Amino acid sequence: MAFDREHVLPFALLVVVVSGGCLAPIGGAAESTPTAADATERQAPDDASAGDAEDGPRESGTDLDDSRSGPGLAEAISTNGTLDRSEITYYPDNDTIRYVAAYHHTNHEEVVNGTAPPDREPIYEFVPAEEWLAVQAPYAGADAVREQVTSRLAGNHSLSTGVSSADNGTRVTVATRTLLSRDGEVLSTPNVTFDRIQTVTPTNVTVTISVGEHSLTRTYPVEVRRMVLQQE
Repeated sequence: MAFDREHVLPFALLVVVVSGGCLAPIGGAAESTPTAADATERQAPDDASAGDAEDGPRESGTDLDDSRSGPGLAEAISTNGTLDRSEITYYPDNDTIRYVAAYHHTNHEEVVNGTAPPDREPIYEFVPAEEWLAVQAPYAGADAVREQVTSRLAGNHSLSTGVSSADNGTRVTVATRTLLSRDGEVLSTPNVTFDRIQTVTPTNVTVTISVGEHSLTRTYPVEVRRMVLQQE
């Protein structure tokens, strides 16, 4: 029987898909990613509507080549994270988490022939509970930061939040995006300024997350990024 593996990542990493081409950053280095696992940056949906007047003007076209970053300037926040127990199973006897690492098709030939939809069975893997918490904690922090920022801006304003890891440690990121076509035509721009986003983004977020008898508390700095991307 043929065997296909469709991977389901327990630790996630943002993938931006743009119809009609790939994206390349202008004036900025690519963001590094966590190494503990393939991890997922959760992205808020784009919002093309104009922002409220109090959120400031749209970014000026003169700044299109200006990819930059800076710390959040608002008061620090804290959150108690919860794990989605519908997708994992905790085993207290050995302090491990079971999660779905992949799926395989049991009817591969029928799927290839187009005579049936995929009939999939999960492939499970195990990880120590403390390791799972350590990887999930910054993403719980990113969720809390996104809720606060979008609430203060009365909308998501084409923002995405996620997690990055580098030599200076793990941090939560809030990013705004300007998109250019292959020919340099502006396809979309943020409807709120970089400075305004900084003023409503917390300086750091403290996360407490637990499962079973295990509890983990971590504090992560928050960085605001303005990205200029061009289709290739």
